[in-house]
Amino acid sequence: MGSRSFWIVADVTEHSHKEASGYHYFEFVEKDAITNRIVAKIKGSAWANASQKIRFFLTVTGRKFTNNMHVLAKVRVNYHKVYGLSLELEEVDPHYTLGVIEAKRQETLHRLVTGYPDTIELIGSTYQTRNGRMELPPVISRLAVISSET
Repeated sequence: MGSRSFWIVADVTEHSHKEASGYHYFEFVEKDAITNRIVAKIKGSAWANASQKIRFFLTVTGRKFTNNMHVLAKVRVNYHKVYGLSLELEEVDPHYTLGVIEAKRQETLHRLVTGYPDTIELIGSTYQTRNGRMELPPVISRLAVISSET
């Protein structure tokens, strides 16, 4: 009997990558939308072909496949007598993750514009900050550097 693949939406946690083999080990978790607490989790792994898909994910999104990433993944269910039930990653959709990242970005910008109208405002389709509205003199004669002692 052949195993079937399924598309799932989950967060990645406990991620580790073995550079020599290219293998990835992690957990897929589902979180409660209100409390953000984990309500379900299962072990996951990515072998040779899926590792190439993860590299493609990095190329498209510009972000590493790592902890706290919300993904749409194609997985296959595996069962091993010793290691138990797990999911084997076959594919990960970078466009889904980019959509989630953009939605969070828009939500953050909206909160900033409504919560701090003196600091940031939306002018047309451009966000502008107070610093961005300041005019610089033709020649900068004073400059302050703020840093730690070390």
